[in-house]
Amino acid sequence: MRLILAIVLVALSASATPAHAFGSCRTGGYLRGFDERLPATLAAECRELLRVEVVTRRLRVPMRLIAYGATPSFDEGTLIAQVRQLAAKTGAAMDLLGDLDLSRVTILLTDLPSPDDGAAGAIHAWTEGVQDRGECKITLFKLRRTVSDEEFLVTVSHEIFHCVQAKTWPSKYQLYPVGSWWIEGSAEYFAHLVAPNTSLMDPRARDFDAASPETALIDMEYEASIFFLWLHQTAGPRAGVKRLIDAMASTGGRTEQASALRAALPLDRFVAFAQDYLDGQIRQPGGRRVPSSVRFPTTTVFSGPRTKSSSVEPFVIGREIFVFRAGKSYDLKTLVSDGGRVRVKDQDRGGWGDPPTKVNACSEDQRFDVAIVSTDARATADFNVTGADALDRRSCCLIGDWQPTAGSLNSFSRAGMSGGAGAVAGMGGAMTCSYASGDWLLSFGANGRGSVVWNNFKNVCTISAGGQSMRHTNIKNGGTVFEWSVVDNRAGKWTWTDHDARWRNIMQIGPQVMERDLQEGPPSARSSGFAYQCTATTLSIEGIPGLNQYAKEHNRFGAPPR
Repeated sequence: MRLILAIVLVALSASATPAHAFGSCRTGGYLRGFDERLPATLAAECRELLRVEVVTRRLRVPMRLIAYGATPSFDEGTLIAQVRQLAAKTGAAMDLLGDLDLSRVTILLTDLPSPDDGAAGAIHAWTEGVQDRGECKITLFKLRRTVSDEEFLVTVSHEIFHCVQAKTWPSKYQLYPVGSWWIEGSAEYFAHLVAPNTSLMDPRARDFDAASPETALIDMEYEASIFFLWLHQTAGPRAGVKRLIDAMASTGGRTEQASALRAALPLDRFVAFAQDYLDGQIRQPGGRRVPSSVRFPTTTVFSGPRTKSSSVEPFVIGREIFVFRAGKSYDLKTLVSDGGRVRVKDQDRGGWGDPPTKVNACSEDQRFDVAIVSTDARATADFNVTGADALDRRSCCLIGDWQPTAGSLNSFSRAGMSGGAGAVAGMGGAMTCSYASGDWLLSFGANGRGSVVWNNFKNVCTISAGGQSMRHTNIKNGGTVFEWSVVDNRAGKWTWTDHDARWRNIMQIGPQVMERDLQEGPPSARSSGFAYQCTATTLSIEGIPGLNQYAKEHNRFGAPPR
């Protein structure tokens, strides 16, 4: 019994000690784990300035601040306050990401100069993140400048997240530098959680701006933090950031990193990231917009038929600008290889979409942002301009599709009263007509072809006399196709080429209903003129076949040409 009790006590003692015991500066090689320039051993123990805990919902992890030798470059009282704040904010940030692990942490204060002392971005903290007997070591160096509270939080929280990575995802973390894109990128992101609206990492945005047109996401380092900020913004810290890190490769090289990212991030999501980045819509956890200055490396100008080919490697945000010179209507055909995606945004009107098949550049050049992305293999996009017809700039505001205003629909529906209401009234009756449903679409194409198409346009007339009433319903479909041109700023001419308009008449007198279909005859003249006034959004027009003076007011359907 005594033997069993002794064994249990020894086992409990052995299991409890590593969870709380820190290494000793007098132990051979302990200090060299912080910096190779430090002595292998010390005769006396390092000074412990502070011991606190990083507290999460499931962990209480000890963290201490120690000093080696004299540290005149540091205000130790300030550092103690900074480490207390760091511990509290680190625990809160870890909880946002979910179930993470962290070994006990030692932060060593030393008057050694930074390894890159004198450089513009000289570091003042460093760690390998690897566990030394269950302890993660972070080294603080002296700099030739003052380190603010915010910079301390940003820099040291980045290093602490390396400790988190090494403990939570040990096999994945060991793939550094192959996995440095997510290792450094997510550590920078974690610093944003600790300091939500910091501007200290704005240079990462500039680095991403410079690298992203040619460099794949998996070939980046710290600048990949822009991607992790987007994941946080669109999916949250757990479902976005942690879930992606969980999915990263534990073995292999760059190929395995790409495969893991591809499986975790479908093409549609990478397209969404590219669009949000190019639009400058990515924000830090505190809501501050990431100050990007997006660079488009090339501009292609179209003034006539030509083919432009572009290619992009997986996880690169390929982009360029297309300019279509004014005064022409362009036919565009886009061919994209399997696995690739092309998205286009009109610089003036905004909104990403598929490449247009027709570009009308009237009085101004048309400019488009073009994004080409892939997650699978090298993608190629061919942009073929097969036609570039000259445009009469006087006709530019006409080009497009037009819908009748509510006033035109009502006026056109009541037009029948002008011929019949008087006669009915003369016989002691009354006649009313009103709009019921449907409409028409008036179109002027840049190629000189136009049309009026009726879409179940319905009006209803009611005639009442002698205590009886008759209800007359008219429904129109089909339309007229014509060629058109402008002869002056407010005048044009048309020649109809096809006509297929049909009416359905429904007459109801009491319980009796009579229906008949009528084919409308073509316009009486083969050609005629029209008068118009238009703006970017409104059109007043008279003289179009099938539309009388009561149906002249229209609003633009869709975006106007420029």
